[in-house]
Amino acid sequence: MGRTEEMLTELLGVEMELRDVQEQIKMLLDQQEKLYERQAELKALLEHNESSRNNGDDEASVSVEKWSGPFEWDAEADDVRFNVFGISSYRANQREIINAIMSGRDVLVIMAAGGGKSLCYQLPAVLRKGVALVVSPLLSLIQDQVMGLAALGIRACMLTSTTNKEDEKFIYKALEKGEGELKILYVTPEKISKSKRFMSKLEKCHHGGRLSLISIDSKRQCRRGAFFRHFAEPLQDCNGMCDNCASYDEIKELDVSGHANLIVSMLQEMQENDQRVTILQLVDKMKIRNKDLGKKTIKLEVRSGQKSSSTDSRTHKRGKSSGLEFKLDELRKELASVDGRIFPHSVLSTQQISMLSAKKPKSMEELEKIIGKLKAEKYGPKILEEINNYESNSSQMDDGFSGGRQDSQGRAVKKLKTKKPVVLIESSGDEA
Repeated sequence: MGRTEEMLTELLGVEMELRDVQEQIKMLLDQQEKLYERQAELKALLEHNESSRNNGDDEASVSVEKWSGPFEWDAEADDVRFNVFGISSYRANQREIINAIMSGRDVLVIMAAGGGKSLCYQLPAVLRKGVALVVSPLLSLIQDQVMGLAALGIRACMLTSTTNKEDEKFIYKALEKGEGELKILYVTPEKISKSKRFMSKLEKCHHGGRLSLISIDSKRQCRRGAFFRHFAEPLQDCNGMCDNCASYDEIKELDVSGHANLIVSMLQEMQENDQRVTILQLVDKMKIRNKDLGKKTIKLEVRSGQKSSSTDSRTHKRGKSSGLEFKLDELRKELASVDGRIFPHSVLSTQQISMLSAKKPKSMEELEKIIGKLKAEKYGPKILEEINNYESNSSQMDDGFSGGRQDSQGRAVKKLKTKKPVVLIESSGDEA
């Protein structure tokens, strides 16, 4: 009996060890399966990274070349850009952005203030059929752009808290039934978040194939303010809680690495989708480098009252040009006040005034080459009249300018010789 009990005890121990081994084997098999899966994932990632590294540069160059053109709408886009908007040439990246939008891509545009973002969606909106929706938080910017587009003959409206009932009725009909020739509609974020009626009309416009594009214009709003407005809560002082609303006399050091990482991750996600294009404009500011004069004493000889005739002529021409610019600036203010709904820069831009002052067109054909056909037809006669009047007055002044100095009896006045003063300029820098 004793021998039998020992064998049973040993058998029980062996069976327990076998169960433990089976459990260990099961755990090892599970771990082995996970390792195989991870191995496959790592191999796939390595292959993807290797192919991306080999083709990255080629794809980047192809992308830039691709969006530069040519495209089938190039001729029409150039015609609208010049003859409707009065813009002689594209700024940096504008052509590529417009071509990407016209190709049906989603585009993220980062530009400096005044870089020309508005044209990037306004021009495609004119070229495409249907209504373009522009979401902007800045009411003053919306009003300015609507008036400017109206001056160009482009039907644009805004749907904000200041919109009257008649305009609102027209907008809703245009969205729902396509009535009217509305091309661009500006709305505020609050209108989208609060107006169910607007969203219903916009959905019908989209289903009807009349929504040409959606543009989210510059976001410069306080997030805290937008949050409270969403729940109809009164705004309170948020100094110290928001960098946009911080007090001007208080300087704070802010860590924006989180914002930068968010932007980078968003761009990486967009690049993974072949239906999206990211175009980034970097504006390099001009830097002025002063040249060291050295330790040597520099002698400058100043000749009082003995300026050359060529210098006088150049100065006089610059004065004439600036004088004409002043006259054209006054003219655009007058034309804008007559219309009553536009700003002066919508009539003539500062660049156009400079070009008009330099080239001084004499005919409508010459004027069209500078400001475009639409503005030439609308304001051309007044502009040419102003230039001709200024030229005739300037020619009379030129006769007096070229005649030289004379006394009351018409005799030439002899210039007195003056002593030439010497000016010494000391420089403490290293010798150049």
